[in-house]
Amino acid sequence: MTWRSSMVRTACAIAILLVGMSYNDPAGAQSSPRPTPPPPWEQGRAFSFVGVVDSIDGNHLTVISDRDMGIWLKTGDKFTFTLTPQTSIKDSDGPLMACAPVTVTFRDVDKIHIAEQIWVRPDPRTSVDNLVSDKTACARRRGSPISREARTATPSSAPREREGVASDSTRRAGSQTPDQTIGPAGRREVDRASRENIQRAQSYLDQYKQLAKANPEAALAKLNEAMNIYPQFADGYYERGAFYAYRQQYDLAIADFQKAIMYSPSAPGAYNNIARIYYMKGEKAKSFEMLDYSLSKNSRRNFNAFLLRGILFMEMGKKREGEADVDFAERIQKGVKQESASAIADAQRNPPKWTLRYPDLDTKTFNDAVLFELYEEDRKAAYILDRVIAKDPKNADAYLMRAKALYNLKQFAAAQDDVAQAVRLNPRLAEAHRMMGRCLEVWGKGDEAIGQYEEAIKLEPQSAMAYVDRAAATFRFHPNLQGTALQYLDAALKVDPRNPYAWYNRAPYYAANLADPEPNWDFMIHHYSKAIEYKPDFAGAYGSRGVAHLGKYMRTKDPALQAQGQKDITIALRLKPELKATLEAMVDDLQNIPASKAYLKEMVAALFDPTPPTHSSSSSNGAGGGGACSGLGYGGTSACRAGDYYATERYKAGTATGGDKR
Repeated sequence: MTWRSSMVRTACAIAILLVGMSYNDPAGAQSSPRPTPPPPWEQGRAFSFVGVVDSIDGNHLTVISDRDMGIWLKTGDKFTFTLTPQTSIKDSDGPLMACAPVTVTFRDVDKIHIAEQIWVRPDPRTSVDNLVSDKTACARRRGSPISREARTATPSSAPREREGVASDSTRRAGSQTPDQTIGPAGRREVDRASRENIQRAQSYLDQYKQLAKANPEAALAKLNEAMNIYPQFADGYYERGAFYAYRQQYDLAIADFQKAIMYSPSAPGAYNNIARIYYMKGEKAKSFEMLDYSLSKNSRRNFNAFLLRGILFMEMGKKREGEADVDFAERIQKGVKQESASAIADAQRNPPKWTLRYPDLDTKTFNDAVLFELYEEDRKAAYILDRVIAKDPKNADAYLMRAKALYNLKQFAAAQDDVAQAVRLNPRLAEAHRMMGRCLEVWGKGDEAIGQYEEAIKLEPQSAMAYVDRAAATFRFHPNLQGTALQYLDAALKVDPRNPYAWYNRAPYYAANLADPEPNWDFMIHHYSKAIEYKPDFAGAYGSRGVAHLGKYMRTKDPALQAQGQKDITIALRLKPELKATLEAMVDDLQNIPASKAYLKEMVAALFDPTPPTHSSSSSNGAGGGGACSGLGYGGTSACRAGDYYATERYKAGTATGGDKR
């Protein structure tokens, strides 16, 4: 990669060192271990496993996990089930096929996993219902061009080697706009022509990658054709943006990255590349602002944004803040700090090169900061509070308010320092203890966080949010204590019957009805409706209620429920466009699972959890010019796709608040 000769040494170092870094799911970054609860299949109950068939050998079915099941089973792990004469296979026009995406309900009997029900869904990339077992069909799951001629498999197919399983094409090829229709079971209604157009666009993208190095102009023509065929092709805009950036056609690159964001608003790659472009142009303030925005959309795996923002902090002379961001990047992606050592050293060694200033805010007050935070202008709120604290260093409320702003900006270490200072200045400040619990959860210190929530409740028994956070932490760190968590939610509603977050968290946990395994959709809908009643702009509640309406529609076939579900999801996406990938995945899953109350409760509960299990989006090893997510190379890369298919970091803050900053 050749950069302009006028670029400063640090800029060159960043550009070189970040090239080739693939965007992989990290292990959970936690500072201290906690007791490991037994896996769900060892808790004496039926459970559901979601994945893709790897092989069928006699009466043994091996499935590759399509998602993480907590800490017990990671994406890509294999799990083997025993099939019995009683095993039922549903929603398939033929025998179970290798490479088919399935949901298996099973029991664990003396460590032998007995498959009870297998639900098979058709591959969304093909127009036929029956799937096939040859390598061409398996490649189809990885996004390769599709051949319609393939042979079917029998259940006795021999085990085969697999390179891996990619995400559904409905989340690979770019997201639909919020006002488009979602089908009866949650799947978007796509006619045959549009499906073929998506396939053709993907084929053009593959051709672009093959031509990019040898014949750039021909490669660009393929990309242009892909977007002409499928104007919502987020991956196409993403790749073309990287192409233009490599050529230093920065305005065109930014325009394409912005379109990628429009059709896939959760993924951080496009935001980060825009930030890098601003950095290379010397527009540090714009780069910094874009990185803040990127981290607000996805912070759990977004090590590139933490790394570059850390370097920008150091270039401002804010060494402590910069080192905290770089260290957090290292927690997410081991080795990134060493790979970027030269750029980091330059930023630390050189005198400050720039500063972030808001001159019109220099005279603003604490109350102004509260308003800025209310409108999600957290950086400006922190800027004002810096000056408030400089004038009044014993103002505990100012430290607490700045901690909340920094937490929302994903500066977790700085936020925790401010909360600690607020507690030192005023040990009886209940809200400071609640905020300390939030900070401790970031580092995986569940029991310490629960202790802080208990202290907040002790100091302020009428603090409904302390009860809600206490309940959410219990669900997360001690899932076997569900009854205790529900008691805290009920206590929250007792002290504040209008608290929307208590209603929201209570919705998935209804009384068991052994005679009817169907989820209690009415219970869920009622609770989400109460959350919306008390907070009309609660996007998380609208989305969850939409899923519940669609779930109930599947049983009743009442078209009014389908219409209401679509309406709720549309409202949710208008309020928070970044929910798109999450809602797509969840409504799509509705048709693939059996009527299993336990599984669906877990699914809906996880819908708006900001710290869910991680999932693998498409990634590369970063060879041959690097990934577009980390560098500005182009062609031959599948790193950091524009679509954040599982929306790992769905909201800005708060396990219990559906992303609202409380």
